Amino acid sequence: EVRKRLDRMLGNKTLYEEGLIIKTSINTNLQEIMDSVLVEGLILQDKKNGWRGAIKNSQKSIASKDNQINIKNPFPNKWLLNQIVKISEKKIISIDQKNNRNTIFTDSKNNSWLSNEKFKIGDIFFVEFIDNEGIIRQIPKVNGAIIAIDPHTGKVLALSGGFSFRLSQFNRATQAKRQPGSAFKPFVYISALKEGYNPSTLVLDAPYVVDQGPGLPKWKPSNYTDKFYGLSTMRTGIEKSRNL
Repeated sequence: EVRKRLDRMLGNKTLYEEGLIIKTSINTNLQEIMDSVLVEGLILQDKKNGWRGAIKNSQKSIASKDNQINIKNPFPNKWLLNQIVKISEKKIISIDQKNNRNTIFTDSKNNSWLSNEKFKIGDIFFVEFIDNEGIIRQIPKVNGAIIAIDPHTGKVLALSGGFSFRLSQFNRATQAKRQPGSAFKPFVYISALKEGYNPSTLVLDAPYVVDQGPGLPKWKPSNYTDKFYGLSTMRTGIEKSRNL
């Protein structure tokens, strides 16, 4: 991301031929943590929607040269393709592409979300080994981004734009368009301050209905809690991000 911005600012020749030393606000330790947290968070979210099944099922061994599986691996140094060769109660025996034999326990803590799934011999899926435990993985359907910013200086300390750069080079932290959500509220409050309101001004937090015009339903905004709070100070309104 830094390289792209400098290329736009300085041009390719200056960037690569002038011996520049570039310093950024990125904290490499925090960046490593953020990358890991984003991946773990997306995996946990995906687990809530259940197992979508094996990548494919093949009677040919994935270790054989004539059965090359053309699948993009998000983390080739961590995730290994495995194929089931034997199934028994609470565990499966699998082989990887180097013909290494592995035992995966389906009732372990990390695999317990799969305890009711029916696996078949020949099923191929990703496995990550952590502390000698085989953890079955699937690529999440939902992607995401995460940014850490020092609120006192505005410095970007860490930035992660997606689940895997190998699967997608689209940077969701800098390139994605998103709904502003409650982030627009301060601009509304600033407008109120300019009109003479102050933080202690009382505003009525009560049901509110707007006629949107012929053929359209009535618009009835609500607070996140679905409750009404009566007269409240403007300061409380922005602190609690109240909609009404």
